[in-house]
Amino acid sequence: MFSRMRSLFNPASSVYFYGLAVNSSTILLIRFVDPVYGPRIEWIPFIAFVSYYIFIALWLSRRLVRGARSLESWFDLVLITSFPVAIYYGYLSFVLPPYSIVFWIWGTAVGMPGFGYIRRRYWIVWVLIMFAATIPGFVLGAFEIRIILSMAWVVIMTFYMTRASNQLKKSRVALSVHLTEVRRNKRDLEKAHQKLKTAADRFQVELELAERLQQGLLPTLGTLSSGLTLRGRYLAMQNLGGDFYDVATAGDKTVLLVADVTGHGVAASLITTMTKASFHAHKHLLDPSEILAAINSDLCEFLTGGQHFVTAVCVQFDVSARRVIHANAGHPPGFHLSDGRLTTLGDDSLLLGLDRSLKWKSYTIEAKKSDRFFFYTDGLTETFSEDRSMYGERLESMLIKHSSLDSEAFLAALFDDLLEFRGSSPQSDDIAVVCVDMP
Repeated sequence: MFSRMRSLFNPASSVYFYGLAVNSSTILLIRFVDPVYGPRIEWIPFIAFVSYYIFIALWLSRRLVRGARSLESWFDLVLITSFPVAIYYGYLSFVLPPYSIVFWIWGTAVGMPGFGYIRRRYWIVWVLIMFAATIPGFVLGAFEIRIILSMAWVVIMTFYMTRASNQLKKSRVALSVHLTEVRRNKRDLEKAHQKLKTAADRFQVELELAERLQQGLLPTLGTLSSGLTLRGRYLAMQNLGGDFYDVATAGDKTVLLVADVTGHGVAASLITTMTKASFHAHKHLLDPSEILAAINSDLCEFLTGGQHFVTAVCVQFDVSARRVIHANAGHPPGFHLSDGRLTTLGDDSLLLGLDRSLKWKSYTIEAKKSDRFFFYTDGLTETFSEDRSMYGERLESMLIKHSSLDSEAFLAALFDDLLEFRGSSPQSDDIAVVCVDMP
């Protein structure tokens, strides 16, 4: 019961209860302080005024709380049902001429909290009723100049306040439209965000799948039946990279391809797959220069616009003949480590995928037992440290320093040193390395 009663004293009704407290206090103050006009205030009209005021406020608040009225119609109804209050204010202006302006101010102030909600015609009717209630004062001789002044003040105030009310209504409507647009835009943004998040999640899943598939393109290296030992490592800068290595065998002959596609991401990954497929289609040629020429012909058929190209080094290892044949297509030259001496293998500036008519030259070297060959992509030598120095400056010393380690242990030491050298600097390119030990 108490909670129900408390709900009637909502923010809207409290404005009118506050008005009642101020108005009734003013009337009582005049009644007991002013010896001339105080006795003219009669108790029965006063008690009827207060009781009616409370009844209207509670009854309408109950309808508002129960949802029987909207806030706009609630303000309209409050003003309509308060017409008797206007009559009482007019009556007080008649019996208490010196205080007429006070009651006119209180009377007009009744509707002020509702400006922006109440209809202007109801507010005008309210003021007219007060005028009508004051007319007997003219007829019965209780007229004073202050009544005229108070009426003039009310007319002026009513004119400007109704204009302000109309402006407030327009502003409220505009604000309501704006808030509706904001809510609509917020919903649209939330829907768009959800769609983007769903698309991003789906793309991430597909990207991870593509990454696993690309990783699966790299062969598992080890010791072959010919005794040749190959070890490799690959470190991508992004999910999908453009560096790779591949191996094909034919008896004692093994062909190694290390390649680097320009760029990163999906496009580089697709070209990587094309290059690998072309390598396997032409591995029977065995000669590195012929294999590079065949790969180049295939790539030129698909790579147009000159936006992508491939660098590669192709090497044939003939274990039985102790011979190594290599050809280079614009790729960083490999290293040959023999008897503690490090030799740089030759390179060629011609790239794959530029011109179908290009040809490459093969170079042959004799290899001894336990000779080591090292091939890499430029992401290794172009790794930067925090002071912007490049790792290529210490690669040769690492090859000589750890020449006694087997190929697997050497690559582990190499990458440990690389990560320590890089420090907090970000990886700037894909890295692929292959280490080959002759039996």
